[in-house]
Amino acid sequence: MSLLIPTQSSTQLTILFVVCSIVSYAITEIFKPLTKYYIPNSDLRIFAIRLLSCFVGALAGYSLSKTAMGFWVGFGSGSTNTYVVDYLKNKFSTKKDGD
Repeated sequence: MSLLIPTQSSTQLTILFVVCSIVSYAITEIFKPLTKYYIPNSDLRIFAIRLLSCFVGALAGYSLSKTAMGFWVGFGSGSTNTYVVDYLKNKFSTKKDGD
């Protein structure tokens, strides 16, 4: 089993997860205005942003660790990032009058 999965400590995986989340968030925020311009459908735009976040996290994880585990940790960090950001935006958004 150790031949298939390189040994990494939990600290290394945690650091990888956090770095991939930050990279995923930053690049997604950079490309978000472009999606508003090119994708008029709101649901499709949300899907595209979440997909971008997952794949940017996966790319960051793979580029940092050069392993399949890094790829999946990065993908998971991008996925987690989309839900955490969505949750925080909904939790702290101010409601307008009449809502």
